Amino acid sequence: MTRGYKRRNYFINQELQGKMILMIFLMSVFGVALFTLIFCLLSTDHLTIAYAKQQFRVGNTPSVLIKELFQANWLFILMGGGVVSVLMLFVSHAFAGPLYRFEAVFKGLNNRDLNQHIQLRAKDIGQSLVAEINEFSKLYSADLHRLQELSASLADKLQKQQVDAAKDDQREISEIINRYNLKPKG
Repeated sequence: MTRGYKRRNYFINQELQGKMILMIFLMSVFGVALFTLIFCLLSTDHLTIAYAKQQFRVGNTPSVLIKELFQANWLFILMGGGVVSVLMLFVSHAFAGPLYRFEAVFKGLNNRDLNQHIQLRAKDIGQSLVAEINEFSKLYSADLHRLQELSASLADKLQKQQVDAAKDDQREISEIINRYNLKPKG
């Protein structure tokens, strides 16, 4: 029986995921507060009777219900916030994982290692971007292989003083280079 994948690191990018979790948590708190405010505004002209510890209380609906809500359910409110935070941690893996992989591949590309290939999980965000990056790397690598071959051929032809054939190789090298829009030097 094979063992399933076991996650070793829950925070792939601590800063990004931390900010996202905090933002979602604050948005959910803001949503609850907004809903409560709307409820309060809609029920300001009503009275409510509450029964607690063998006592009846009569008061405005907003103040009585909000007080009862927070006295009785503060633990559930905190647990709900914790559940939202944990769920957001796992949801954030769909974009934090690809960003981590992109960084690793681009570091390799910056070190002139064109043998880089990005592979994402099926549910990760950015599949089309990955396809484009992998295709670019493949095309660029193929062009550089061809330039290596032409360079070797050019050196061989120049050594044998085959000037016309060397010009053909030089022309093909120029064509390959001219396919790219290069940033000006400087």
